[in-house]
Amino acid sequence: MRNPLLFMLCLLIGFIFFFEKDVHGQSLSEWLVYFQSEKGYSLFMEKYGDRVKDQEKEKQWVVKALFTKEEIDEIQKLSIVSKVEPNYQKSLASSIIFNDPFFSQQWGINKIDILSVAPEFHERNILLGKQIATSQGAMAYEGQPLHTLSFSILSEEEMKLSRLSVTVDHVEGLWTLKVMDENGNVLVQNSGNLSTLDVLLPKTKTYKALQIDIQANRWEKLPVITNMTAVNHVLVAVIDTGAALHKDFCGNVLHSLGKDYVHPGRLALDDHGHGTHVTGIIAACANNHEGIVGTAGFAPVDVVPFKVLDREGTGGDFEIAKAVNDAVSMGADVINLSLAGKGKTLVLEQAVQNAIQHHVVVVAAAGNWGSSLQDVYPASYPGVIAVAAVDENNQIVPYSDYGWKLDISAPGENILSTYINNEYRTLSGTSMATPFVSSVAALLKATDPRLDDIQIRKRLFESAEDIQEKGYDIHSGYGVVQAAKAIHLPYSEAVDWWPIKSG
Repeated sequence: MRNPLLFMLCLLIGFIFFFEKDVHGQSLSEWLVYFQSEKGYSLFMEKYGDRVKDQEKEKQWVVKALFTKEEIDEIQKLSIVSKVEPNYQKSLASSIIFNDPFFSQQWGINKIDILSVAPEFHERNILLGKQIATSQGAMAYEGQPLHTLSFSILSEEEMKLSRLSVTVDHVEGLWTLKVMDENGNVLVQNSGNLSTLDVLLPKTKTYKALQIDIQANRWEKLPVITNMTAVNHVLVAVIDTGAALHKDFCGNVLHSLGKDYVHPGRLALDDHGHGTHVTGIIAACANNHEGIVGTAGFAPVDVVPFKVLDREGTGGDFEIAKAVNDAVSMGADVINLSLAGKGKTLVLEQAVQNAIQHHVVVVAAAGNWGSSLQDVYPASYPGVIAVAAVDENNQIVPYSDYGWKLDISAPGENILSTYINNEYRTLSGTSMATPFVSSVAALLKATDPRLDDIQIRKRLFESAEDIQEKGYDIHSGYGVVQAAKAIHLPYSEAVDWWPIKSG
């Protein structure tokens, strides 16, 4: 067919016919579709006018229409379409209601008072509006597909970035994302076979120019970059059974950077379910009309999964210690350890101390034996925030371990979260309570990057809701974690003490 525009329209007609058979069984969402010209707009309206709910023709050619996610992925590839965006919804600044269908079942979110601080956080792609320079010329990046594998990102102001991610339209095998400075020196790179690759950049540096190079050797069809995101986020390491590629995870779960210590060299994919559940409590995508809301899923927080526990939920201190050290090297701000067991080892104790010396907040489950956590680790290592579990009535659950090394409590009974195979399940335990505390620690860091681990501990403890004996007690610690109170405490220097050696 000689006319490429006509050919694309024929494909569109076939695509429409295919999906109309099943469209009512899929989730329709509002999308904004932009066109390069009036001609493209008119052709689109002729063939798809029944899906269009409104249009704007005064200053630009754009329509609001209903499509499934699968449909819009194909539509945005059409030559007549210049850009596609979700019709993002806004709400009153005085309150927030999430559109995630299972949100009403998440009693823990309300218990720790997250909703009142949610409007204070905003996700932002730092690359939007920046200049993209290619061999063909320069353009402002607004999320459009990029048909080039080598280009520069230019900014008039210094960019402070923690993470850059690139998504391609298809994968034929391994590919590499390489980020260089303006002089061509490699800053960081990552290789893998996921459609999205992520790289972490030092938070201590700023950039006015970056060079991006994509390598897809021996691919039959070169990839198209469908999305590019750069952010300055807090980083949480979840050391557990890994994390599944769940439909309710946004780009803030960095699977391409995860590590598997059970099967070295593989992605940190979950074959148990526990790690996916923990990750969802922290980072499940908010306001995506899907599943649940992560406690920090609406905020500038990234999660990297580390798989140290096998499909039976068991792993050794050596592997856990390696993961802790790697998380520190990666620049983690918070480490979540929803695991516990009897016995201490020097290798894990030193790894935890290394994390604390680097001002990383280390949060661990108290354990589920209903006994003293005196010999339960890693919760009992000095400097670790040990977490007990409460139910919906703020009662400590009977199986939650107790003792003088306990620090704080959080929701841990009947907690709904993400699970393997794109499922959702309700689980209970101090493992579930721990990510609530990790999330609030991450939100504190996102609110004020000046806060170190000692200041964050102080805020968590001072703001906790006292639920048992007045003040600290060995069953609930300082009480139930409270996000809003912790965030709104005035900034102050802090000093804290904990025993490095017995006595």
